[in-house]
Amino acid sequence: MEKFYIRIQSKNALEDKAVLGFQVEHEDTIDSESLYKKIYDGLSNETKYAEYTPEELANEVEAMDNIQKEKMLDRSIYENDKHIQEVIHKMFRPNNAYTKFDFGNGRPRKSAILTTSSIDMANVIIMPLKK
Repeated sequence: MEKFYIRIQSKNALEDKAVLGFQVEHEDTIDSESLYKKIYDGLSNETKYAEYTPEELANEVEAMDNIQKEKMLDRSIYENDKHIQEVIHKMFRPNNAYTKFDFGNGRPRKSAILTTSSIDMANVIIMPLKK
């Protein structure tokens, strides 16, 4: 008997409803005012925007979507201890667990996928989780 293997990409599987979807949540760890200021300051230092008025710069920031804004941020923002602790706190805060996850033996059962920029960064995040 011949065996046939079907190869499917995850994006196709999601589109075809061949797998369960994921609950994806995004929570900012940078308040909107600080984010705006970081992006505004970043643009004002670029030669492309040297002749822009403050109002024109503000309009450029407002016109950006979240992905464009994130690209403007320095990666070190996400690699400091304060940010890591905020992410861990958001994952394990009781009101989040109690409303969204099943319980086993009185404890929430969760899974999560965290993406990082490197293996070294993953190790930095794992250490507080082990505590």
